[in-house]
Amino acid sequence: MFTRVRNYYRNRVYSHRARWTLRRMLPFLKQTDKVLDVGAGDCRLCELIRRRVGCEVAAVDVEDFNVTSIPLTIFDGTTLPFDDDSFDVVLLVFVLHHAKDARAVLKEAQRVARRYVIVFEDINQTKWDRIAFRGFHVWLEWSQRIPKPHHELSPDDWSKLARELGFREHYREPVGRQLSIFASRHIAFVWEKQAAPRATDTVAPESSTAAGPL
Repeated sequence: MFTRVRNYYRNRVYSHRARWTLRRMLPFLKQTDKVLDVGAGDCRLCELIRRRVGCEVAAVDVEDFNVTSIPLTIFDGTTLPFDDDSFDVVLLVFVLHHAKDARAVLKEAQRVARRYVIVFEDINQTKWDRIAFRGFHVWLEWSQRIPKPHHELSPDDWSKLARELGFREHYREPVGRQLSIFASRHIAFVWEKQAAPRATDTVAPESSTAAGPL
């Protein structure tokens, strides 16, 4: 009975979360995109993106929670097993606060992305936000064995981290709550990967000897 109840609520909640998230990231996805979902969980979001947008989608996580036909790659939680610039868009949906080293995970996402890294995170600026955030993660630990978060950073702190890694912040907006008052408020970031400067972009220093008048 306990297992049936847990599975029922888990399926209802996670199906809703996938639909909710996709609606908010649709403006930043194109049919021709190759997408990587880091920390893909049950891969429901990946399946929706493939079915509704038409993207080619890959999924990675540290454990196998997959309930779909999307192929899942298990990784060590830090190093992504893909070449540089392998994906147009990389997703980090409520993942960074679970990472022991969020900077390292974001840097890896930046390495394998060609265009955008899309990040969803929580806003814990009020007492209720913090209660809802911590309570929801107790439920996650119970329902899906997901460890409690390592970080509760502010939106400004996440933006600062992105800037330090060389991203350009293309979009940053609060996006409401996935689960009404039962979860904290959320924010979406779209961080654009900036191309490394080419040798031809570098301005040569002026000669120390000025040319005289002709």
